[in-house]
Amino acid sequence: MTAPLIQVKNLSTWYPIRRGILARTVGHVKAVNNVNLTIGAGETVGLVGESGCGKTTLGRTIIGLEKATTGTISFRGADLTVERTRETRRQIQMIFQDPATSLNPRMTICEIVTEGMAAHGMLGADEPSAPRAGAGERPLPYRGADRRSARDEAALKLLHDVGLDETALHRYPFEFSGGQRQRISVARALSLRPSLIICDEAVSALDVSVQAQVINLLLDLKDKYNLSYLFISHDLSVVKFISDRIAVMYLGHIVEEGDAAAIIENPKHPYTQALISAIPVPGVERKKRQILKGELPSPAKPPPGCPFHTRCPYAMPICKEIFPDMKPAEGRNVACHLMDVGKKKA
Repeated sequence: MTAPLIQVKNLSTWYPIRRGILARTVGHVKAVNNVNLTIGAGETVGLVGESGCGKTTLGRTIIGLEKATTGTISFRGADLTVERTRETRRQIQMIFQDPATSLNPRMTICEIVTEGMAAHGMLGADEPSAPRAGAGERPLPYRGADRRSARDEAALKLLHDVGLDETALHRYPFEFSGGQRQRISVARALSLRPSLIICDEAVSALDVSVQAQVINLLLDLKDKYNLSYLFISHDLSVVKFISDRIAVMYLGHIVEEGDAAAIIENPKHPYTQALISAIPVPGVERKKRQILKGELPSPAKPPPGCPFHTRCPYAMPICKEIFPDMKPAEGRNVACHLMDVGKKKA
């Protein structure tokens, strides 16, 4: 693995459950529970798992949109759970799942992608741009380089990076397709020249062909600007293509983590095996799919011991009592008591 950029240690994010007139806390939703994760410089880590497992909460906690209950988040040696400076906030950005709701409909594309730059003083001296339209009027058409401001120039460079041209500068988000809006979201995240971008289901709302375009764009930008990604998704076929390492999450816990190729080709944890078996492969005879029985337990009342034992086809008595520690196994770490059984047999 490359040099660590960010290290998450024993991180938990719990939401209080309040009831009654006095809103007393009667429990907690344990969305993220004692998670350890490392992302190296220039590395892409895929975070996968079914809906409700805590993937998005983990991403939002790393960037600071949610407050950690316990644990630490170290970014280049600085503990983000203690203090976040302007510089560390600039260095970590996020691309949200739905660009239709994450882009301000009242702002032009130029204003959207340069808003952060203006807040961080990255635009320099600005010159008057083309006259703005009056209230209720459509923005005036773009007239060329002689009327560009410093903000226009910065926005134009960002738009070129994501495959859009100057005609987009003074238009609004509703005038673009879903794929184009997500490119604008990428440009906004890129505007502050971050080191880490958290992609929260960044392509799940797009058509398959558009997904491929956006993923290729992210890969090109990674090489161009030496970016690191935390790529959150439930689609293992997408994660397989873009990730260097994969972390599999279940009910707030990381249950398997390691090299992407090793996990995809030879998963060790029963939950990972079930996820991999559900990936369709064109032109290849489908192997027998492992179908999990039962429902995902509530994160407000997780089962004792291993959180997966209620659905695991290989559950043993120890699984119901003791939470398994992470153990190294063939290029990855696995939280499963089956690893101890395999060592004893060997």
